[in-house]
Amino acid sequence: MAAWVILPAVAGCAQPGESPANAIAQAQSGGQPSTAPALPIWRQIQDLMPAWKQMPVRVLADFEQPAQRAFVAAPGGKTTWLSNGGHTGHGAVRISAEAGEVRIDLSRIAPGEQLPGQWTLLGLFIRSDADASMTIGYEIGGTMQSPRRLTVRGDGQYHFVALDLSTLSPLTTGHSPPESISTAGAALVLRFDAALVGPIDIDDVALVNDRRTLITRDDGRAAGVEPWMIEQKGFATIIDAMPHFRIVLDDVQQKPDGWRVEEFSPLRIVARSADAKRCAVYYHDGRALATGQLSIISASLRPMELALRQSHEHPLHIDVEGEGNRLERTRPGDTNNDGYDETMGCYGIIATGQRLDVLLTPDGGAVMSPVLEISGMPASGRIMATVDGRLADRICRTSTGRILVELPGSIDRPCHVDVSVR
Repeated sequence: MAAWVILPAVAGCAQPGESPANAIAQAQSGGQPSTAPALPIWRQIQDLMPAWKQMPVRVLADFEQPAQRAFVAAPGGKTTWLSNGGHTGHGAVRISAEAGEVRIDLSRIAPGEQLPGQWTLLGLFIRSDADASMTIGYEIGGTMQSPRRLTVRGDGQYHFVALDLSTLSPLTTGHSPPESISTAGAALVLRFDAALVGPIDIDDVALVNDRRTLITRDDGRAAGVEPWMIEQKGFATIIDAMPHFRIVLDDVQQKPDGWRVEEFSPLRIVARSADAKRCAVYYHDGRALATGQLSIISASLRPMELALRQSHEHPLHIDVEGEGNRLERTRPGDTNNDGYDETMGCYGIIATGQRLDVLLTPDGGAVMSPVLEISGMPASGRIMATVDGRLADRICRTSTGRILVELPGSIDRPCHVDVSVR
């Protein structure tokens, strides 16, 4: 699974050829050059990349000194050290338009390094005044690993181009994924698809740890479900419910047809494509919906597959009690406006206070493990739910603030559900 991303890395109002970090410092001091000591380069990068504020960053080459130009080769062209014009600090390296590729010697800027270690991303910042298409990869032993084509926007701003370190493979067999890969003899390579229209500038080769845990196993236990874990690292979201199932969603930044996480909770995760035309929903137990099409991805749930399909095709009839409370019939995924959202696999309900009462009635046979999604209840407080007076323990709030209640077992007769926030 190869993964590359281009992220804008611009802050402040830097003039052409001026370091954005210097522009920020001057703006903060009324336009006069700051006399305060310069922040470390890694800190400057975090300031320019707000999403990285809490992420470990290690700069391998900042090109603040002319001698660092020796780490960069540009076959077919030449390299020039810039004393002013870097992404951070002052220095950067300019690659002439005649170059066919750029090679950054990792064995010199990270000698003896074993990757990935704690790191998830390896990349650098690139600036171009014209769109530049290229293939980029990690080359070791004469082989370019995880090659990928991309285009850097020619907007005159620096953009971060990075490799997901989990995509690298060892040259020897027996380890997949590898525990570590040496930087000895390795290079980060940018190979241009066509002649450059003009020069490009590069700066700040860096390692980043962007790992983020969305749901821990303890979160699952607290919601009354079998523990699973959801985390993001590199350019993927990993849904780990082993030994039952494991899903890797490629990020939309990695692939045009990838996914963007829209919502997560201990009961489910929702992701959508960049154009919002496709939706992927995964429930903790192995129910999966691909734009409304139900599938079962957990072997332990397969004996109930027929019952779950019938439940999806013949949903409950729901009566919502209380003034202002109502069934949400106009959700985009509700194909027939009956309150059941086929895309999300749940019943949408809008509440107006701390308590909600609903009557569920089977309308085409028993319905297995139905899920209520409730909006409008207080955003804080303890949630309690009962089914005909019996406690339901599969309850949680989603990352978007809605309440999910999964009812236990099979609903084969009319029953009352009471949900309250205290």
